[in-house]
Amino acid sequence: MINSFFKSFYLFFAGFLLIAPVLTMAQQDTAVSYTEIVSVDSADASRLFERARIWMLNSYWDFKVELKVQDRDYGHLGGDGMCIGVQDHKDTKMFFNSNTTFRFTIDIWTVNGKYRYAITGIYDELGDLLTTSTRSPIKYPLTGQQKSDRFWAATKKAFDRKIRERIESLKFYMAGSD
Repeated sequence: MINSFFKSFYLFFAGFLLIAPVLTMAQQDTAVSYTEIVSVDSADASRLFERARIWMLNSYWDFKVELKVQDRDYGHLGGDGMCIGVQDHKDTKMFFNSNTTFRFTIDIWTVNGKYRYAITGIYDELGDLLTTSTRSPIKYPLTGQQKSDRFWAATKKAFDRKIRERIESLKFYMAGSD
């Protein structure tokens, strides 16, 4: 009787150990990324490459890119970026706005008449990867999970506002005349 109980318990536990990794993999969320293919009429690949290179080299106090890849043959530019987003005090329920620094990877590929940008690997100043999850990856000291989740949402919203502003700047610059 006791032997059959342990056998049943063992089989249940062993089965759970086999299923648990599948359940946790299904619950993982995806990293936030921004990518788009944009058409630019009557612009050849070399002109688009040069525009993209100049845009990436232009630095602002709140947005900088360090070029790591400049391959004219393949029309590929890539680098590590940094930007500062502003968390709105209304989102965090604080008395003031706060700045948050983000780090990311940016790549731009150019061909005749179009280009593609990809902004990936986005990390906040604490080193947390921005994901689609609504739950904060960390719990902030002296706060509950709900408040941590609100800060997480405000952090992602701050990056989204800043990067969409810079994406519009890229589109405007790439469409411009020489």
